[in-house]
Amino acid sequence: QAPALLDMAAIRNTNTKIILRLPDQSDREPVGRAANLNEDQIKELAKLPCGVAAVYQNEWVEAVLCKVEHVEAQGEYKYNRPEEKPAEVNMSERLEIAKLLYKNSTNCKTKFKELDELEKALNTPNLRDSTKAMLIQAFKDGGANSDIRRIVVAELFPQINEKVKSASNTIGKDANNLLLANKINNEIKKLALQKLSEKVSQNIMNDIIIGYLSNEAGNQLRLDNWVKWQGGLKNA
Repeated sequence: QAPALLDMAAIRNTNTKIILRLPDQSDREPVGRAANLNEDQIKELAKLPCGVAAVYQNEWVEAVLCKVEHVEAQGEYKYNRPEEKPAEVNMSERLEIAKLLYKNSTNCKTKFKELDELEKALNTPNLRDSTKAMLIQAFKDGGANSDIRRIVVAELFPQINEKVKSASNTIGKDANNLLLANKINNEIKKLALQKLSEKVSQNIMNDIIIGYLSNEAGNQLRLDNWVKWQGGLKNA
């Protein structure tokens, strides 16, 4: 109801136009021309009664006048939003994708032999499009670099990422680092990641912790402490 505020491309490229009363000439002119109205018809847009609209579609010879019938409200209207069921998490697919990430550094085998097999699997874990693109590139390259790994594993295993967030303030002393490592390892086992090799599981933990500290927390001191300690791990 305020066509003058819209880009003209938005007005021209809409197939169906429903034009209610427009008192202002600057509103009538652009939308009237886009609806193939003549000068007199454009002027009449200022006089349309309540509930009456000029309707036009691109394939029509001319616009038509339509009147919407008034309906008395039957009690108070209330919108009940349907319950959204959480998407089922296919952990087996996430495990296979994790193997792909660490293929170069751990020599682990994945079930994905062809690119189309990976693309089909990526529809299951509800990953962002940008993350899917990273994984497809990782497949083509035969593995993924550390930056990509840290982004993807945090999204693949949000439960572990949340554990890291809640415990990140303990990172520093060796005893605290060991405690965090044990805590995350237990979480990994709960998610059935024991199906992965120990090396891959350790890399998942390390990448999530380093990724969180460097990207979200932005805590360089704790990041340096963790990297120096290496989480009790060897370099991934």
